Amino acid sequence: MTIDCAVLAIIGAVLLDPIITLLGFSALHEMSHRVPFSVDIIRAYGAWAVAMLFAAWLYFAILESSRMQATLGKRLMGLLVFTTDEARLSFREASVRFWAKVLSIMTGFFGFFLALTGTKRRTLHDRIAGTMVLQSDPEAESSL
Repeated sequence: MTIDCAVLAIIGAVLLDPIITLLGFSALHEMSHRVPFSVDIIRAYGAWAVAMLFAAWLYFAILESSRMQATLGKRLMGLLVFTTDEARLSFREASVRFWAKVLSIMTGFFGFFLALTGTKRRTLHDRIAGTMVLQSDPEAESSL
């Protein structure tokens, strides 16, 4: 998760400046002083937050539904994401898993702690999406 957050932070840093420039909040504020500059800042960061949420969704959904079956962080940890039938996720299933992860976070990360219970160690978002995370087989990877 830390590696994936670092990748998303780099994406965020690359996206922040163009979004502020594209929306032109600085120029808009200079032309019209009817709105406090703090409102312009909140608008810019709001637009950036929406862009980051969209980027995170695409990052997780595309990589987990790809042939890799994992984000860069999961791959480095030797983990793969499967459906409960041990098949590769579709983009739709990976998207459901991502948005359900928002629920896991909104419950004060309680959804993640569900992995500590049960024999399959599935989180709330895995249970909602019908997915599971398994350790990859090193022998199978060496033959790829």
